[in-house]
Amino acid sequence: MLEKIKYSKKPEWLQTLLNLPYYSKECPPIHAKGIDFIIQDGCKFYPTGPLTVFNSVYKNSWYGIPYLTNKEGTCLDIGACIGTVCIPLSYEFKTVIAIEPIWNKELEDNIKLNNRKNIEVRRQFVGGIWPLFQRKTHYAGKDSKWTLQVPLKSLLQEIKPNYIKCDIEGEEWRIPYEEWLGPEVIKIEFHILRLKETQCIRKITELIEFLNRKEYLCNIDSYHREQSLQISKTMYFTAKKKGRG
Repeated sequence: MLEKIKYSKKPEWLQTLLNLPYYSKECPPIHAKGIDFIIQDGCKFYPTGPLTVFNSVYKNSWYGIPYLTNKEGTCLDIGACIGTVCIPLSYEFKTVIAIEPIWNKELEDNIKLNNRKNIEVRRQFVGGIWPLFQRKTHYAGKDSKWTLQVPLKSLLQEIKPNYIKCDIEGEEWRIPYEEWLGPEVIKIEFHILRLKETQCIRKITELIEFLNRKEYLCNIDSYHREQSLQISKTMYFTAKKKGRG
């Protein structure tokens, strides 16, 4: 739970309008004045960057790892943002690789604030199949620099993680099904795109069928609707290898 926070006092109708491009209305912008840091899950975070990510982190138990057989392994956090997930998980894993193309500076500052030595930050995109491809993107009012895009498959071959958390705001649709194979546990936030709801649900169904054939147990854990021009719903998906708890 958040222990130190100050919420916006804007009228609800104005707050909803301001949140519309990106966020749920339940997650108002936070005034940073007078706040040195925020404490979440026992970890500290500077009041900079897209603090609205804390709204989804209220559900942080979804990222829990009770059924992992090897908690001394490696966690791959794709879309780490300012570290609200990878920093708490760094206490559970020997190594955490955090992929973040936009908020990597804020992420690194929060890692230092918590004195975590086992998190490696990489300013990269994950998606598509073409390596060594440079691209830009925009999220939460900030543009990225030209950044290297890497296929998920190449990361898994290099890192060999036993746990993946992926939250990349719709870019997950660019990743081929077979590239997810390998980790013991896979956690994906699927963002159902407006006007493409049918295609997105079909792709999730196809991924579940594919992973089931590859000895994974899959589940849609929960979902919530978004007030966003681009995204209509977020679905929380888990896949774990059969026989692993």
